[in-house]
Order: sequence, then C-alpha cells, then structure tokens
Amino acid sequence: MSRTVSSTIVIGFDGSAESSHAAEWAAGEATRRHARLHVLTAFRPYPAGLPGVPEAGEYTVQWPAIGRSMVDGIVHRLRDRHPDLTITGEFQLGDPRPALVQASRSAVMTVVGNRGSGRLPEVLTGSVALHLAARGASPVAVVPNTDIPTTGAVLVGVDPLGSSQPALDVAFDEAARRGADLVAVLAGDRVVAHQGFARRPVRPLPVELEEDAAVLSEQLSGWSEKYPEVTVRPMVMDGRPARCLTDFAELTGTERPQLTVVGSRGHGSLAGLVLGSTSHELIAGATGPVLVVPVRDDRD
Repeated sequence: MSRTVSSTIVIGFDGSAESSHAAEWAAGEATRRHARLHVLTAFRPYPAGLPGVPEAGEYTVQWPAIGRSMVDGIVHRLRDRHPDLTITGEFQLGDPRPALVQASRSAVMTVVGNRGSGRLPEVLTGSVALHLAARGASPVAVVPNTDIPTTGAVLVGVDPLGSSQPALDVAFDEAARRGADLVAVLAGDRVVAHQGFARRPVRPLPVELEEDAAVLSEQLSGWSEKYPEVTVRPMVMDGRPARCLTDFAELTGTERPQLTVVGSRGHGSLAGLVLGSTSHELIAGATGPVLVVPVRDDRD
C-alpha cells in the first residue's frame, strides 16, 4: 500500500565517508517522519589551467559526469537499504553552500556531515556546515562520523533572554518522536575575577544559580502542557555553553544524548553559539548529531 509523503529531508553529499554516514542518519530520520529523502551533490571545480587540472574542454565534460555518477551511486545504495523510502537525487555544478541554503527552503530538515574528505573540490567541510547552519531556512543537522547514540536524552541549549523558543519547539518535537527525555540546559560563564592582567573563574553564588533556575523554568513554561508525554529535566550548568553541551555526558556522568538542539542565533549566555568560534567547537566536537534551528529577529 502506498504511503503519502508530504515533507522532504535534504542530505548534502560529497562522496566522503563522513557524508555517507550522515546520509544513513538522514535516511533514518526520513523513515521516522514518513518523509522523502533528497540527495544533493554540488561542487565548483578548480579553474582549468592550474597545475594538475585538465584543460577546460576535458574538465567541463568530466566533472558533471562524476557528480551525476556519485549521486546515482548513493541513491541506489540508500534505496537498497531503505526500500520503503522515496529517495531522489540531484547534481548541481556550483558552490555547495548556496545550493544547500536554497534547498533548505523547501525542506523540513537539511543534513550534512561535520567535515568532508572526499575527492571533490569544496567538499562539505566544517566551513560548509557552518555556513548552512548560520543561513539555512530549515533546521540543519550536522552529523559527526562516529557511532550515533540511539538512546539517551535529547539535549537543548536554552538562552535566558528567550531566543531559544524555536529550538525548544523543535527539541520537544524531537523528544516526542524518539520517546526520549528532554534535558534543557542553561549554561554560561557567569563571573570572572581579575587580578592584574590575570583572570580566574569564580564559582557562581547560590542566589545566582537560583535566579538562573527560575529563568530556565520560565523559558520552559507551557511546553509540558503541549508535550505531556515528554519528561523534562531542567539543568543549570556553569561553564562555556559549547563545552557544557558538547561534553554533557562526561560532565554529568550520564548517557550520551542522541541529539543536541540549539538555536542559530543567541543572546546572553548563548550568544554566538553558531556564528563564531563557539560554533566550531560545538559542531566539530560533538559526539552526536547537532540540530541547529533557525532563529530570526527583526534584523533579518
């Protein structure tokens, strides 16, 4: 019996082991959502005439054929492994960053590996993942080439100033789909003492932790009524937000989260979580998939 497919997950594929791993994860997510899976390969070749680069005529013919062959190969492999999925493929000759951003506008999720090592130029490296995470119209999943936890909680980073509401919406939905607990973390370096030119961390006062806990409770207000099936565990942590999220299992002595959800634009303790050095740490260092949810404001 055929099944109605009403949504699409896009996977950016560059031929590397990392993107193959991400494609398998994306196929699992498409199955979970009864969505179709669309494989997109895009690359911009090096200019002809550089050392080791063929002449323009040969070059122009070869690369599109390589790209189309690559797409056909991964689509066939995914169809063999996931016969119930509707899977399509597309090759574009051009920069993968705008191609993926454009594709994200009609997707419920866009997936990439956190780095690439394939034979194509401009493979889906961390820079592409960061570009897409910062500008994608859909939630963007960045998947590391590691064993992906299939149990454990869904982890979400919470901004005390309220810009995390879109991320919370997605995180609750993901926890409900997985039958997982949701751990909501508010983290930040609160106080730094100065001694001359030296800096040293200072433990937050109990009253500061209480204030943070109250803010976190307020941010979570109403979500449990919308998702009564999700068990929520609020947690205030002291430290850099990226490290608290990336090393959450180690810091808390718990099972690794199966998914970490963050907003693409933060303020306060989560400022620059995706747009800056903190984003590199989170996306490159995570031991599981990181789902980046677009957060728009009046400046967009």
